[in-house]
Amino acid sequence: MLYISAATGWMDEATLNDILLASRKNNQLSGLTGMLLYAHNNFVQLLEGEPAALTATYEKIRRDPRHADVTILASGQLQHRLFPGWEMGYKAIAAENKPALDAFIGQAKATFAEQHGELAVQLLQAFLRKLT
Repeated sequence: MLYISAATGWMDEATLNDILLASRKNNQLSGLTGMLLYAHNNFVQLLEGEPAALTATYEKIRRDPRHADVTILASGQLQHRLFPGWEMGYKAIAAENKPALDAFIGQAKATFAEQHGELAVQLLQAFLRKLT
């Protein structure tokens, strides 16, 4: 499942670390893996695992008052996990990469939701390769 959301308030490093610690613990217990990107109060997250665990985690995120405009870009079966062994990979996006993330989010909201989910996942993978 690939989703985007906006933070409802400014996320400082301590708040993000708290979210990551809780996510990693919960994801390990649920058998989920994935990657979280964050820049200027926007999240892009890919979660992988069993459908029931994904649905429960998504509902938790959707109800979390720290998230707004939670939008699923893609969901479905993958042949293999993209982030095996990562309870929650994380990357804060540097200021110089913010335009690329903003463009990704803008395109995703406008074009990909439900219609081009596989392409959205491929774009996320390409975006991650550019950052590493």
